[in-house]
Amino acid sequence: MTQPAQKSTVGQDTREQIILAAEQLFGEFGIDAVSMRQINVAAEQRNSSAAHYHFGSKEALVMETFHYRMERINRRRLQRLDEIAEAGQVGDLRRLVTAMILPIVEEIEKSKGGNHYIRFEARALGHPKLDFFALWRSEHSEGLGRIYALLKTVLPDIPKSLLSQRFGMIMELIIHSLADREIFRVTAEKGSGFYAPVFINNLVDGCTGVLNAPVSSETQIEIDRQT
Repeated sequence: MTQPAQKSTVGQDTREQIILAAEQLFGEFGIDAVSMRQINVAAEQRNSSAAHYHFGSKEALVMETFHYRMERINRRRLQRLDEIAEAGQVGDLRRLVTAMILPIVEEIEKSKGGNHYIRFEARALGHPKLDFFALWRSEHSEGLGRIYALLKTVLPDIPKSLLSQRFGMIMELIIHSLADREIFRVTAEKGSGFYAPVFINNLVDGCTGVLNAPVSSETQIEIDRQT
């Protein structure tokens, strides 16, 4: 009676091994530079078609790698948002930005292979065939959606079109900054002055500032021309 469950567990473990191997290779060398065969070898799969068997194509594997991480990140965001709501701090802009950033940092630092994840995401973000913003708006995006809805309330003086642009800007800033941080953390020598908590808090401060920056007269003129 337990055999099907055992087979299912083995299959899930194999899928995870392949995802983690693909994530590391994609992050180091880029998506287009990595073959399914290389992923099989890195995942220590005896079956040379294991990656194709479990995912069908490299494109599907890229999507599954994204969802593998975002499911947990979204769960953490929702938990933080619930805590913010319980504390009566939904109007605290910095706490909302923190709820965007820290779940990613936690995935990087506390999850298996997390240090490779952010470099993979930075590669995927700039890939011409992947609409990453569409992914952020689809599955596992409830946390980001709640944050954006709260930002519209917290920043009523920022036109919605500008707020949407700024939201996209800080998402790119977060991903690329954390990816660069991982590269630097690996290569930085002891005593280099790199201190992760300062970096993270400075990133939160910077993103908060981008969202809350006053609309210049030049930008407002261009907005008015569109209407």
